[in-house]
Amino acid sequence: MSLFEGHLMSMKPDTKGFRGFAPARFFRSVPSWKAQQQGRPLNIERSLKVGVQTPGIVQEGMTEGELCEEPSPGSLGLVQKEDAVGSDRVLRVFLVACSASIMAAVSRTSFSVLAIPIQERFALSMADMGLIQSSLLFGYIVGQIPAGVLADNMGGISALVLGMAAWSLFGVFMLGIPMAGNPIAVLFLLRCGLGFSQSVLMPGISATSAQSFSPMERGDKTSGIYACYSIGTVASLIITPVMADSVGTFGTFTAFGVVGIICSIFGLLLLSEKPFHRLFGMNDILSGARQRVQRAPSKMQRKSQLARFRRHSGDLMLLCWTHAVIGFGFFVLQSWIPTFLHSLGVNNLYTLGMLSAMPWLLTAAVAAVSGRLSRYLEIKKKWNSLKVRRLFQIISSLGGAQCLLLLVFQSQNISPLIATASISIAVAFQGLCYPGFHSYVQDIASNDAGVILALTNSCSIAAGILGNVVTGHLAASTFGFRAVFALTAGLYLLSSITWFIGATGRPIRLTHLRNRLLRV
Repeated sequence: MSLFEGHLMSMKPDTKGFRGFAPARFFRSVPSWKAQQQGRPLNIERSLKVGVQTPGIVQEGMTEGELCEEPSPGSLGLVQKEDAVGSDRVLRVFLVACSASIMAAVSRTSFSVLAIPIQERFALSMADMGLIQSSLLFGYIVGQIPAGVLADNMGGISALVLGMAAWSLFGVFMLGIPMAGNPIAVLFLLRCGLGFSQSVLMPGISATSAQSFSPMERGDKTSGIYACYSIGTVASLIITPVMADSVGTFGTFTAFGVVGIICSIFGLLLLSEKPFHRLFGMNDILSGARQRVQRAPSKMQRKSQLARFRRHSGDLMLLCWTHAVIGFGFFVLQSWIPTFLHSLGVNNLYTLGMLSAMPWLLTAAVAAVSGRLSRYLEIKKKWNSLKVRRLFQIISSLGGAQCLLLLVFQSQNISPLIATASISIAVAFQGLCYPGFHSYVQDIASNDAGVILALTNSCSIAAGILGNVVTGHLAASTFGFRAVFALTAGLYLLSSITWFIGATGRPIRLTHLRNRLLRV
């Protein structure tokens, strides 16, 4: 050993203020060219406001075990400077996510429009149709946790493209239902597969926003993506009857499936300079993530895991409860608006379709405007992100409750136009959830946004299934739909109170949970 080397080894760096600094881990976190091709940014710019762990910096509330952890393999908490001001990469990711959102809405809503001719063709009872309608939600809720793990480790936008191709294939397969020996069983299985493949939608959008957009952009971009879902719903309600007259009932599903496959291929080309490597290299991405997480955690990490779950249990319960209330109102209103309008005397199918599309058209407009408004408040007015998220979610709950209470206290002979206007405004207030609740999840848990939203969305779907069952019984009672609107409004009011009290902005990190799920 030379004198110079011995002198270097004898030097002790001043670690004051740099507790937990790990040089090897720091340089491993610097994204490479390959990481850029996988959608990871180039420049290192951590945000302490959103609770992303920064190598070498001790954050408030972190345990010793968390200081020794590596950043999660699928986390894109690093923000590229060019992305923060709206780079070409961000625009392409945004457009692909919007196309996936539109095609998911079209694939899901088209069946609701064509349910009546399918029921007449196969002489199905209402019980059979209820089972087939619920089959999508069965597959949807089963796929939530795997989809969240996939989105966090593969990348949100990659998971969305893969999911769009999968659910489009199930749409193409619908063409063979009339030729099947047991068409009802085949229809049930295809609907379950459609729901399972679409389970990646919300975790994928959440992970995409957390990974690809800066904190200032998340409210705007998330609202825009979900606004496209409402646009897809409106487009499906209008286009599906016309398509059915031209290519038939099951030919409509096939046509929409072909369009979805084309959109997924186009999105693949738009996102990467080497699209086929990206398509067939997804196994390499997952296998690399598996190798990184299969290393046994240290004793210090295992000791901190239980303490972390205890610390985050209240926050997770709040998120699950809030999303459950959102899902209850969404699924109930989405499923029962046509039936409610029919009870008011609207019998023409085209009129019923147009009136049923109005709430979702207004929701798309509100979501787009609220996203821009949240961006304006954060950038121009310098509002704290937490203040914006809390405000928008509270307005969403209180506004929806007020509009539904108007329907409760109005007379039985309400005009269909006034009823449509009240319901449209109530549903439109859900457009404020995107810069509110959804952006809040991405802010406090950018590393685990996909998994956490998968957990909360599972509660939302379960609440939606329960809500449809309860609505059927209440609508058939002497109270009618007034009881349904009163129950939904009460849940909204209670949710606004719990959100005001519990949404403190404390960061959530569940990296150990995601890694254990990935090993399975």
